[in-house]
Amino acid sequence: MFFTNSTNCFDIRNNPLIRRICNPNHRNITTSTARLFEQKLNLEIYSLDAEEPQQDDPGNLIIPFMDYKVSNDFGEIYFHDYERIKLPTYLFSNIASSSDLIAFKIMDMEMFPQYSIGDVVIINRLKRNIDDDHQYLIRVNGKFYIRTLRTLNKKLEVCALNKIQEYDINDKNIKIFGIVDTEIRKKLYTG
Repeated sequence: MFFTNSTNCFDIRNNPLIRRICNPNHRNITTSTARLFEQKLNLEIYSLDAEEPQQDDPGNLIIPFMDYKVSNDFGEIYFHDYERIKLPTYLFSNIASSSDLIAFKIMDMEMFPQYSIGDVVIINRLKRNIDDDHQYLIRVNGKFYIRTLRTLNKKLEVCALNKIQEYDINDKNIKIFGIVDTEIRKKLYTG
């Protein structure tokens, strides 16, 4: 069995991790490893779990929550192992699967009154082009935020509360992961 891409080709039988996973006498992989494989391979969340098979539910999407703390610690998007939200597909236009979406729980008051602590926003990863005065999931200097973006004279303004930071459009310290597609107020889903 071989994996190939444009730069290399390797035999997975010689990979110790793959050999351990494929060994029928070896224990199953951990849920953390399964989530990581699903994320890296753009698979639906929980698709590798034998105990919890994916049910066809064309009317809903199961969207994983971003693990805010771990993502900020490592500067990459990581998902919670089990925390997810189920939402009807009609809320999203042009979304083929839940892998195009990220659920993000608001953790601070920097975007108040737009968002409060505990509100959930759903990020559409397919849309990364900047539409002025819309909210986006961004990473600035390794930390993740929901911020309003606008462009002015080849500068990117990142706005939160009464604070505005400016960056060059192609600044390496800022990365856009997607636009806020749907907002869910805490009081609406907690009863």
